[in-house]
Amino acid sequence: MNLKKFTKDFKEFSLEYGWTVVMHKDHELFRSKDKYAIIDGEDDVLLKFYLENADVVCFKKTIWNLDCKINSANKVITVFNEPEDFDE
Repeated sequence: MNLKKFTKDFKEFSLEYGWTVVMHKDHELFRSKDKYAIIDGEDDVLLKFYLENADVVCFKKTIWNLDCKINSANKVITVFNEPEDFDE
C-alpha cells in the first residue's frame, strides 16, 4: 500500500486501554459500552470487537476478506480494507 495514500485516506481513533484503531476515512466506528463495530459505506460490518483488558483484543465478527493487522506492542489495530469501487 502506498504510504502517502495510506496517510491521506485513513484516520485513527483512540480506544480504551490506550489502544488505537486505524481505518479508511469512509468507514465509521461505532461504540456501544465496551464493544466496537467498523461499518463500511454499504452498511456492512467489517469488524466487531471488544477490548477484554489492556492486553487482549477479541474479535466477535469479521467479513471474509478482512485485511487487518494488530500491533500489540504499540496497541494499534489497523484495518486496511478500502471502499469497493463499482463500475456503473
